Amino acid sequence: MCLHRADGDEQPLGDLGVGQPPGHQPHHVQLPGRQVGRRRLRGRGTELPQQFHGDRRADQGLAGGSVSGDAFPSINGILRRLQQPLGADNTTAYISFLLRPEGTLNSGIFNGFFGLTLNGSLGNDLFVGKPGGGLLDRYVIETRGGSGQLASNTETVVGRTALMVVKAQFMPGVDIFTLYTNPLPNRPEPAKGLVKSDIDLGVVSAIGIYSTGAFSIDEIRIGTTYADVLPTSHPGGRDLFEGCDDDDRDEHHRR
Repeated sequence: MCLHRADGDEQPLGDLGVGQPPGHQPHHVQLPGRQVGRRRLRGRGTELPQQFHGDRRADQGLAGGSVSGDAFPSINGILRRLQQPLGADNTTAYISFLLRPEGTLNSGIFNGFFGLTLNGSLGNDLFVGKPGGGLLDRYVIETRGGSGQLASNTETVVGRTALMVVKAQFMPGVDIFTLYTNPLPNRPEPAKGLVKSDIDLGVVSAIGIYSTGAFSIDEIRIGTTYADVLPTSHPGGRDLFEGCDDDDRDEHHRR
């Protein structure tokens, strides 16, 4: 799995600056060890497989890959600590990633959920992905555990990749999170999104991958502007992530 910097360079999840313009102090994510090939990452209750698909590069040893998991009868989770936490009052961060359902949809305990979490310091975490309750066939933004769910119009379809972009506005008190699903590359930030404003995360010191269903996730980006985290080409152009069509663009709505 790669995290990406605003200058377009790619580096594996590890000693990596992400989401800052050149010359700025970047965020970093810590990963103990790097290797090409299959490895097991210890999750909660069982092990979550991680498969790297990257090629070696002389400057960094690895071009990156993706994280994937099967359906499981117990909850799985892995965390990556941010050396520079998010969440200071009156600051904004953007997070994006590619997500694809695999296997059989809704297979796994709790209807086979999977997605990315922002892990806060006040007992609340934000979850973005395929839910375990509510609208199971839509990508959602919710408090981890299922409360405060808002569902997009973008369907969860096995083998079809979706681009998730989250704008996180950290405020004194309740924070504001806006989800954009499948925005077009090389365009300005959409005027409308799916807005969740009912939790205070506090300090976000880690991001997590949280799942019971079969999935793949790739290209996690963290930045300070929308342009920092938006891919420069459509997800359908990647070998790993095929089948994301322009007609998947989301018309956001609340449910």
